[in-house]
Amino acid sequence: MMKEFNFSSAIVQVKFAQWELDPKRQVISDGDISRELEPLLYKLLCYFLLNNEEIITREDLIEHVWRQHYVDDNAINRAVSELRKLLKSDKFKGTIIKTHYRKGYSLAVDRELVGFDGKQNNIGVINTPAASIPSQPKHPPYNFSLRILLASCVVFVLAIIGYWFIHQQGPTQSNEVALRKFSDASTQILSWQDASFSQLKVHPNNNVYAYVTESGGEQGITVQALTGEVSKQISFAGSKLTLLGFSAIYTDVFYREENIENECGIWRVNYLKDTPAERVMECGGDIRSLIEYDDRYLVFDRLGYRDQQNIRAIYTYDKVREQTSRITAPGERSYGDYLQAIDIASNKIYFLRVLPENSDVFYTDIEGSYASKLFSDDLMINNLNFVNDDLYFFGLSSQSLYKYDEINKQSIEIKKNDSKQAFQNVFKISESQSIAQTLPFEVVIDLHSFSETKKVNLDYKGNINSAIRLKQSQQLVVLALFPASNSSILSFYDDAGTKQQEISFDEHSLKIKPSLDERHLFVRHNKAVSVLDLDGKLIKRLEFEGKVLTIEVMSGGRLAAVEQIAGENNAVVIDVLSGTRKRLPIKDIMWFSCFEEYRCLTQNFYGELRVYDLRKLGFESQIAKTDTIFPTFTRLKTGFYFTDREGMKQFDLKTFAIKEHLLLPKEVRENDRFATILLDETSQLHIRIEPRNNEVVLHSFSLQ
Repeated sequence: MMKEFNFSSAIVQVKFAQWELDPKRQVISDGDISRELEPLLYKLLCYFLLNNEEIITREDLIEHVWRQHYVDDNAINRAVSELRKLLKSDKFKGTIIKTHYRKGYSLAVDRELVGFDGKQNNIGVINTPAASIPSQPKHPPYNFSLRILLASCVVFVLAIIGYWFIHQQGPTQSNEVALRKFSDASTQILSWQDASFSQLKVHPNNNVYAYVTESGGEQGITVQALTGEVSKQISFAGSKLTLLGFSAIYTDVFYREENIENECGIWRVNYLKDTPAERVMECGGDIRSLIEYDDRYLVFDRLGYRDQQNIRAIYTYDKVREQTSRITAPGERSYGDYLQAIDIASNKIYFLRVLPENSDVFYTDIEGSYASKLFSDDLMINNLNFVNDDLYFFGLSSQSLYKYDEINKQSIEIKKNDSKQAFQNVFKISESQSIAQTLPFEVVIDLHSFSETKKVNLDYKGNINSAIRLKQSQQLVVLALFPASNSSILSFYDDAGTKQQEISFDEHSLKIKPSLDERHLFVRHNKAVSVLDLDGKLIKRLEFEGKVLTIEVMSGGRLAAVEQIAGENNAVVIDVLSGTRKRLPIKDIMWFSCFEEYRCLTQNFYGELRVYDLRKLGFESQIAKTDTIFPTFTRLKTGFYFTDREGMKQFDLKTFAIKEHLLLPKEVRENDRFATILLDETSQLHIRIEPRNNEVVLHSFSLQ
């Protein structure tokens, strides 16, 4: 009986030929180079290593690696060939995978299993893949990963607030496609309940839709056909519901339910028949989207990629074997992969990989044997689906519907929301119709300090991207972004909330920082930093070759910046007065600030805080770990501070520890949708959203 394709948790390393395999990270290294394996190639390599004394037939690979009844020979040949290419190295010239004519393959080198004690270990091989056991969240299911919700809910959604105050024409259109406006369409309100509506989902066949209702603290799910009749209404008192998606082959809808006893499960229910719901899976890992692919497989995304509780990946659940397998590898430098759509006819699963600066649309197959990037865009992509084999998606920040032109490899804006009501979701469902969900909440801004919590009524427009408090002039300075018009506004308010002046930028402005003496302001743009005085006069503009990811103000008129060029991040120290720049040899950098002439506090991709010594060109031994995905640190006169889901915290350089400073009230921290902006050592802005009644609307356009 052949063994399965994964190692037990007792095995931390597998040595073979010149390579060392890290099963947890799915990375091989020969000491000089490291290579991350795609899911299928990782399973294939593990299978060879686990069955190192046997000839492995094609039938073995089909049954235990591909897990299908039939796999084309070309697919097996291609996978083995790709694995052999990855295993090539100048350090070993021999054969690692041997071909046995008309029999199969075998591992041609010895292998050594290394356990936690660092010794050779020949135990720990398990019959069930580790991936088949859903990882359980460390916190109650609905307090999970608020950082992701910050990225996917607050940052994405708040980016469109204020767009309605600036109406400018969108991107230049193709000569063959005329841009239309949603105001040109006839509208029909599909929702009828007195409630807040969210989580709009559309069936892969575009003939049924569903949404979550919330009224009086009780949630429910409404499923409807496009013909208008009510198919199903689901409501459970005291439960928290998440709408996951549909079956592509049956009349079932999937949802997640957590009851008042914190018991959680993934359920399916037939929306055409009066039959009880059926429990399908456990909740582990915050599943947000799920589609039933066929009679055997469910496809879904969830948190927990390589034990990273804030990174999402795509998985399949084999209903026959009752096993879960990961089919995408998003990497630790992204927010993760989000399931979008499936195309059963071509065996393609489409997903969105969210990166710090852009989003990539990929597709793979049910086995995860490859990952092909279709296109990349700096839009906040949402609601990707197919209509008559054409791919459409909604740009959340631009409030426009786009069609992907596969021939010319470009996204074409076809419909624009020109109303004063923002959309959170838009799905194109036919050549002439679209379903839209208006925003189910309003934005509220609170100011938290040691002495009080009060609501702040700012006459602002746009998405508040950054804010600071100037103690000397007693001013609140707010930077607002207008993604649709590619513009930004810097607004100055007094303590009473009265606007004193505005400064406009005809470009995206992402962060504002004051100088340590509060005499100048630094505004970070995509590829530049503007230096202003307090009257808004431009003193200097620092241009960059690549994207400016972070900036931090240091003493001596210096600026610490992280610049991204060709996917590589570089740490740069700039003398603002002279403009001279010095690049620091620090890898995987996401944020840094030099607090002494030769010592810099750094944060890398993995949330690790370390001190870099410029004289020794190396890191000191201390390491501290943060839970943040990407750095939110700020250097103030009294030290380094940052905000997370609990509020403001301080980093102590002497003890190399994080300590609480100004935490948000408990009832605020329990809210799972918010953003917090650090103003100074004594105060922070808290941006939250409150539910409101909204609508689900059908737009019908003339075909002329």
